[in-house]
Amino acid sequence: SSSQPAALKSSKSSKPQQPPPPVPFVPKKKKASQQQASANQSNAAAAAKQPAVPTTPATPAPHILFFGHVDAGKSTLVGRLMHATQAVTDADAARTLRDAKSAGKASFSWAWLVDETPQERARGVTEAVAMRATPATSALAGAVLLDAPGHRDFQPNVFSAMALCDAGIFVVDA
Repeated sequence: SSSQPAALKSSKSSKPQQPPPPVPFVPKKKKASQQQASANQSNAAAAAKQPAVPTTPATPAPHILFFGHVDAGKSTLVGRLMHATQAVTDADAARTLRDAKSAGKASFSWAWLVDETPQERARGVTEAVAMRATPATSALAGAVLLDAPGHRDFQPNVFSAMALCDAGIFVVDA
């Protein structure tokens, strides 16, 4: 026992020490004028940050999935909704119409607002799920529109999109 260090010998013989009790935090009180000024600043800051359509972190913008059979008009419908809610500008819509006309596919111009890859435009078929947000000030209040492929070769992409959405719209060609 004489080979033990002195620190260990002394700790055995003495009582274990208790840590000191925590000191409670007590904030300093502000003067009435400081409290009023602080409240005015927070109210002004909150009013400046207030969105046009109130949203809270507990209620994020809904994700709406458009799905259905190939060539049912899902991309066209999403493109039209994007334009109607001003998620795309008139200039963007005019540019895609011009591009679609030059490719001989003028009827695809609304769909080309969503289907932007060269492969999708060449085949005329949506391959990947396109996600587009609408402005918070629009009638859709910042909803995220998901355009799902309709072709059976891309069904795994549709199932992935279903896991992300809050609502779905089944598009049927009439």
